[in-house]
Amino acid sequence: MSNDLQHNIQFLNAILTDVLERFGPSEHLHRIEKLLHCTRDGEANDFQEAKKHITDLSLDEIRELIKTITLRFHLRNQAEKVEIVNVNRKRLQAATRFQPRRESIAEAITTLKARGYSFDTLQRILKRIEIQPTLTAHPTESRRRTLLRRQRDIAESLVLLHESESNLNKRKQIEDEIRQLVLLLYITDEVRVERLGVLEEIEGSLYFLTNSIWQAIPRIATDLNAAIKQCYHMESDYPTLLRYRTWIGGDRDGNPLVNAEMTKQSLHLHRRAAIQQYQEHVSALMRLLSVSDRRLDVPGALRDSIQPERIRDIVPEKSIVRLRHEPFRLKLLHIRGLLDAALESDGAYDAPQLIADLELLAGSLQEMNLGELVRSSGLANLLIQAKVFGFHLAALDVRQHSAVHERVVQEMLNKKGLCDKYSSLPETEKIELLSRSIERMETEPFFLDGFSKESQELLDVIGTIGSACRQDRAAIGGYIISMASAVSDVLEVLFLMRAGGSQCVDIVPLFETIEDLSNAPRLLKAMFANPVYRAHVKHRGDFQEIMLGYSDSNKDGGYLMSGCLLYTAQSQISRVCRAGGIDFRFFHGRGGTVGRGGGRANRAIHATPPDSRDGGIRMTEQGEVISFRYALPDIAHRHL
Repeated sequence: MSNDLQHNIQFLNAILTDVLERFGPSEHLHRIEKLLHCTRDGEANDFQEAKKHITDLSLDEIRELIKTITLRFHLRNQAEKVEIVNVNRKRLQAATRFQPRRESIAEAITTLKARGYSFDTLQRILKRIEIQPTLTAHPTESRRRTLLRRQRDIAESLVLLHESESNLNKRKQIEDEIRQLVLLLYITDEVRVERLGVLEEIEGSLYFLTNSIWQAIPRIATDLNAAIKQCYHMESDYPTLLRYRTWIGGDRDGNPLVNAEMTKQSLHLHRRAAIQQYQEHVSALMRLLSVSDRRLDVPGALRDSIQPERIRDIVPEKSIVRLRHEPFRLKLLHIRGLLDAALESDGAYDAPQLIADLELLAGSLQEMNLGELVRSSGLANLLIQAKVFGFHLAALDVRQHSAVHERVVQEMLNKKGLCDKYSSLPETEKIELLSRSIERMETEPFFLDGFSKESQELLDVIGTIGSACRQDRAAIGGYIISMASAVSDVLEVLFLMRAGGSQCVDIVPLFETIEDLSNAPRLLKAMFANPVYRAHVKHRGDFQEIMLGYSDSNKDGGYLMSGCLLYTAQSQISRVCRAGGIDFRFFHGRGGTVGRGGGRANRAIHATPPDSRDGGIRMTEQGEVISFRYALPDIAHRHL
């Protein structure tokens, strides 16, 4: 334990002790110290003494004890996060051009250069890279956002405290703020009055997307551009290496609270949060870019885009007159008005239009020899964020169990008079029936009404996916099939998509059990051999995503068997896809613990078979893993 970490832990414990002395029950602080003393050395006799001590407490006293000990752990966790930030900063400061920090983007680019990769080859490699962390809800993370924010504020204050060693007045101010935060943590309920709902889970993920993740993405671009410039002495446009996905609001498998309405709400909340981010940053740019056309000549393209007849329906006449000599502010005011309208009307303005407008502003500044303002004003960062986050922040996946699809398809075929016992058919007959029905729907529409509640609910979700794709294709990710074990499982989803008039998403089989992982290569080969499914894959750009389940395979076969089989399956599936001329991407359903595939992501990538690496990768980020990796911008940046 470093001196800094030890000092921060002692400092936070001392503050908590003061709080307990002021507001805790009588004798409470003495009980805490006694228990800590009993359990510090891990001796059997001490544990017996602790057990006896706890047995004598009332239920209310035990609740108070749990809250205080939990709070101590949370405070220690914040001190440890600050230690991670400090260690990373020291390693970055110690890095040199010839010896970059280990496991950094600079080290990667330096290594490629040393191995003889040309700048053009590097550019081709970067364009292939597509990393998609996927945020998922999980019951192991149940802390309220109020507490998460205060814990983050404590960590950020500790960082500032470390940076203010020579300023005594500033240190005193920060210490007082930390005391207030610890007090508020103690007097705030940890448990919600009501069970965490889907909307709260969505808002929880948006908290990280609009804070630390939003801030970290441009820093990755800065790291990459700086490394390329240093090694190759060339400027490079930032390729979109990272995009986020989410399951929250779309993961229906086993959660009856996730319905079509929640999926709509998730899409709406993501869109609103994204647009609000742009509104805030465009307003900040307006305050900064006070460039006057009476001082410098402004490019014609920018002038043409803000002709009064073009913008009068969005920008008030008095603003056009007032800003007539400040074209950048006038353009930004127009963008802000378009963003305001986009909140009210889905088709009013979209992400590609925003990106084009920001590129026009950046290009105009470059043309006026004001390139440094593109970076210093935040315009360069906003342009990167617009390309990564669009108007959706994170693309929403939908997941459902294969058994649900089978029941709904059976009801639909029965009502259509095509088959009254679909579920009992042999697999070959299911495939033949589904293939014929899917092909027939190209000319004969399938009317969707009069179904059971379960079927109508699923069909409503399919309709929601179609509507979302028409509004913003990037807002929808893939459709994931839990327990996919047969060709008919993917054809059932294709049948539902075709019936709902939606073919805009990738169909992703999820292989979870030992048996399914063993059969996965043969199943993929059979899927690609089916003409109807192969036509769908071709329509999706000859691309197939495959999801691998770590948690269930561990539970099913044990850690060693699961690990070996996951490795073998990836290698064999890769060969099947390449033989069929199909690009692919693996989606790793990793949990937080080692038993659920958890651990450091970069080491997990290194542990995959070489022939499975095709430039793209997805992995789940779950529950408490999200709050650790994305609690602070510095840790989020280092993780990415």
